[in-house]
Amino acid sequence: MPPIIIRPKRSNPLALAVLALLFERPMHPYEMAATLKERHKEDSIKLRYGSLYTVIDILVREGHITLAKHCGTGADLSAPCMS
Repeated sequence: MPPIIIRPKRSNPLALAVLALLFERPMHPYEMAATLKERHKEDSIKLRYGSLYTVIDILVREGHITLAKHCGTGADLSAPCMS
């Protein structure tokens, strides 16, 4: 019998913040970062652009969020966003 592998549960406050923002509406990652800063969430969540994009990649890969064609707001209507 193969060994049983148990993955430890991980907590990721940034991933939770991303999911909460996307619950409000689809957003571009840059807009997510700006919104988190505007709401002073960087006081409690370590917010770096690199880690934000890494968390987004993981959430997309695990099927928790999807990429939308464009957000439809702002100057660049073709900018990809998450939903």
